[in-house]
Amino acid sequence: MLKKKIARKATYKQVAHEETLPDPNNNNKLIKTSNFFNTPLWQKVYNLECELNENLCHYQTGNEITHIYNPVEYAAQLHCEYLRHYLKGTKILLFIGMNPGYDGMGQTGKAIAINYFGMFANTSVAPDFWGQFYNLELQLNEKLRNIITNPEITYIYNPIEYANDIHCAFLKKYLNGVKNVIFIGMNPGPNGMMQTGIPFGNITTVRDIMGLTGTVNQPPAVHPKRPVKGLASTREEPSGKRLWTLFKELSNGSLDTFFKQCFVHNFCPLVFFNSNGNNITPSELKGPYKQQIRNECLRTTEQVLQLIQPKIIVAIGNYVYDTLKASEYCKSKHLLRLAHPSPRSLNNNNWPEKAEKFLAEEDLLKYLRNE
Repeated sequence: MLKKKIARKATYKQVAHEETLPDPNNNNKLIKTSNFFNTPLWQKVYNLECELNENLCHYQTGNEITHIYNPVEYAAQLHCEYLRHYLKGTKILLFIGMNPGYDGMGQTGKAIAINYFGMFANTSVAPDFWGQFYNLELQLNEKLRNIITNPEITYIYNPIEYANDIHCAFLKKYLNGVKNVIFIGMNPGPNGMMQTGIPFGNITTVRDIMGLTGTVNQPPAVHPKRPVKGLASTREEPSGKRLWTLFKELSNGSLDTFFKQCFVHNFCPLVFFNSNGNNITPSELKGPYKQQIRNECLRTTEQVLQLIQPKIIVAIGNYVYDTLKASEYCKSKHLLRLAHPSPRSLNNNNWPEKAEKFLAEEDLLKYLRNE
């Protein structure tokens, strides 16, 4: 028996590169999005759905199939609104049904009929502690992506995205609950977290001492002078080497001991470069952009602190210290400033000795040693 091909016209294109997408806020409007790797997670999922739609339309159907409905296409606006609202980050638990029901997704474009969705969502399992932290990072990424960049900033790297493999391994290994002390740096260094996804993460510490491995992908756009080589990089981050070497020594030779009561985090996840490849720190940004970045990062830091519940917050460097003075959480806790370990910082000779003295005077060594 001959089989016929059910042809259908694709309503919307996938959104990789410069494509159009239905705007959930306006049924008559299409929006444009850029490079796939720089798009929100919900749009990436929609891309995959569009690819599946294209593949399915090439299959032959039996004579008994006379009509085929695809709500991902004809209910695209509502479907995209559903994705955008509920798919803002990775999930611990995923429920997978068979196909749309006539009175459910067939009418609404949503995976579960609207009147059942709330109940379904409320029965999901809460993510692990590190997953809650990671979701806060993903939400911050989304907010930062929507801020209009200053003209002088031509390249932005986000290692939480392209180095998420190692970054998540770090969180899984060392962030399993609340901590007494949190050290907060400013943003990734070009030869540290930019390569490894770990705060102050110089290569030898991450690979040889922490024992972390994983794939490091590429940012959407890479400056020729600022390549990302991941764990294959041969350049060490001086700040990271100083910081982690000291923490290891003061924690009885074990970073596992250090992380029992302490954690290290960066205030801002982004690395900024100008057209010449010069590293622009958050403190060196200009105009409203600087304030917008600061405000979004501060709001997320507030949530991070509420989650981790540290008694003591140690700001690494003046920028973070001055910024955290505005934190409501820090106002009720003990906020300290540790000099930044960068050799470029003024009056920063003998940083390890000065830092050890500071930690001893502030009675922090007991936390590093898990005493």
